[in-house]
Amino acid sequence: MRVPSGTTIAHHKAMKTTVVCGLLGSGKTTFIKNVAQGATGKTVVLVNDFGQAGIDGEIFSAGGIESVELPSGCVCCTLKFDLITTVQRIVKQFSPEHLLI
Repeated sequence: MRVPSGTTIAHHKAMKTTVVCGLLGSGKTTFIKNVAQGATGKTVVLVNDFGQAGIDGEIFSAGGIESVELPSGCVCCTLKFDLITTVQRIVKQFSPEHLLI
């Protein structure tokens, strides 16, 4: 890849990223909670509560798990740009070793 002269590139460690998906009631929240609580490194959860009232974010916060919410839409369709900017913000703010989406 060619980088224009004078461009600054931020270098970050590789971040393990896991995308969890499934039907309503399939155990996604429980799975994510167990993985995050059992992690050895800094783990952050990016919550995309589609059609819910931010319940998962509250569950993670109550369990002492760092989480960032991306509400009101599907990350693969309507929130694609929001997903990118939110992940960039998470990297800058938390420097996680593992991101669970």
